[in-house]
Amino acid sequence: MLGVFEATTANSILNDVDEIFSLRDQKAHSAMQAVADVVSRRRPLNGLENGFLDTWRWINSNVESSTGIYRDPRFYHWSQLAFSLLGSHLGTAELTPSVERYIRAIGGTNVSNALAIHLEQFKAFALGAAWEIDTSLEFELPLLVRLPWAMPGSPWSLGGTDGCAIRGIEGRNRLLVSTPRGDHALPFLDDGNHSSDAVTLCLAPQIKFESGCLTLQPHAVNLPGLDELNSISSIGTSYQWQELSNLQRTLESMSRIAPQTFNAFAKQMRNVILKPEVEGSVYNTSCSRLTGLAIVTSYRSPLVLAEDLIHEFCHNYLFALEDQGPLFEDGEFDAVHDECFYSPWRKDSRPLYGLFHAYVVFTQVADFWNAALCRSDISSPDREFGECRLATLVKQLAVTGDQISRFARLTELGQKTFDAISNQLRQLEISAQQVGASLDCRSIEPLFDGSYKTSLDANGDSISVRDSLKRHIALYDCLQRCANMQAIF
Repeated sequence: MLGVFEATTANSILNDVDEIFSLRDQKAHSAMQAVADVVSRRRPLNGLENGFLDTWRWINSNVESSTGIYRDPRFYHWSQLAFSLLGSHLGTAELTPSVERYIRAIGGTNVSNALAIHLEQFKAFALGAAWEIDTSLEFELPLLVRLPWAMPGSPWSLGGTDGCAIRGIEGRNRLLVSTPRGDHALPFLDDGNHSSDAVTLCLAPQIKFESGCLTLQPHAVNLPGLDELNSISSIGTSYQWQELSNLQRTLESMSRIAPQTFNAFAKQMRNVILKPEVEGSVYNTSCSRLTGLAIVTSYRSPLVLAEDLIHEFCHNYLFALEDQGPLFEDGEFDAVHDECFYSPWRKDSRPLYGLFHAYVVFTQVADFWNAALCRSDISSPDREFGECRLATLVKQLAVTGDQISRFARLTELGQKTFDAISNQLRQLEISAQQVGASLDCRSIEPLFDGSYKTSLDANGDSISVRDSLKRHIALYDCLQRCANMQAIF
């Protein structure tokens, strides 16, 4: 992906993004194949695995490797859980805290019971495959799902508050479900949702690109064990339709300002969930276990929303990169758990792992704003905010990189990534001066409605980027990690 991030990334580690995502997809396939092989050979559940094996054989006989279910963000998550549960059942692996949470969430009484429940859920992917290739599929034992539930590899989901059983699917015609009130055949209607009893078949919007497809499906994150994301599913598909034009405008801006960034995003991202700005709700986020998924606030400014999309895309890249090996070696500090470092973006202290992610992600965000400022067709308010944003980011990144270089012990992969990003940052520092992004710029903040507001001091006077950065350090660098303040400023 050489030069994906427009102006300064010739030396960036991100030039291998397609390969890194492909390797993660291959990891999911390999885990799935290994689970199926072992389960078929050893029959560890005394017959309870038969439904899974029947489903696996059906998929292998009917589905191409390029089918959309394999690009669904949940496929990686499902395959890793299956691999871990099977390993624990056979005594070859210890349960991780996240797998233990999953077992509790699905009501598993023990590992064997949880493995049986989990393997049964593979039927969800078969339903998505049957819809995509437009063929009928009926289960001997219905698939029990909790609502809302999204069908993998498709724009369709079931809304509701209770559970239901899915008996099968008639291609792209109807989904066969059962509720306490009886059996129903819900038609797939292109003009919207179809309700029957306490369940609604919902259609989510999709944006199709030359190299991929983006689904706006909040029901996909109603997953057991991922409690921090479950609340997002309540936003529903209607809000996604409401905000679709806003996302389309944003992607058009991204493609115009940063075409290579846009192409990489369009190829690798699979599900974007837009949310309103609600105090106390889930922040913009990605999940390391859900490849190609992002949750972002639907800011009305296309450039601000584009920043958030690029931000979450880069987190997804890093999650995939970490499948190739750790970024940190053992050192004085636990890189994941020792939250004792200053973050220029937050009020709380962060671990080195969090700083490393921020260093990579915000450098790409800075590169986007640099590309925007190199254009003559952005509005005056966007330009003023962009100058403030780029000037701020360059110094925040300098503070962050300084801490990583002094306190982190990086692996070869981590050091290679850090060096590439540091190279990119040095080029950005030069470019920022050329496009007018200086520390003397007014400090400006974006608002949800697409406007901007000037940052003020205690007296109500506007402050500069320099003053804003120094004030944040004075308030939140509790352990005085910013030792090189004079050199940085």
